[in-house]
Amino acid sequence: VSLAGLSVVVGVFFERYYLVIPGAAYPQHYYPGHIEGVWGKVGTFAIMPAEMILSLGILAIVGLLFVLGLKYLELLPEKEPEEEPAQEEAPVAEEAPAAEETPAVVETSETTEKTESGEESSSSSEE
Repeated sequence: VSLAGLSVVVGVFFERYYLVIPGAAYPQHYYPGHIEGVWGKVGTFAIMPAEMILSLGILAIVGLLFVLGLKYLELLPEKEPEEEPAQEEAPVAEEAPAAEETPAVVETSETTEKTESGEESSSSSEE
């Protein structure tokens, strides 16, 4: 079955190739000569204003349908509410921790000196 499917795909490819490429090639190798226009010249094509307007109209309708589809079919995610600007308030003083929870180290003008015997003695440097 897969071999049959593969051969169909290959056959369709070469059939399209046989139809499209010779028609687009100049000069055509499959058919001698070339197709001439009404007056004996090689055919040319110029885009007419009506064709341009029609193309722009089709693009505009497709764009309109796309935008309307986004709006009414709810395909877009909902917008998050915008944050309100924070009002400036006076800073709130934080409460100091209780003395039992954390011991506080207080430095004073007293200096600690070691004596010769290794004992610490405190003396006040107040004058």
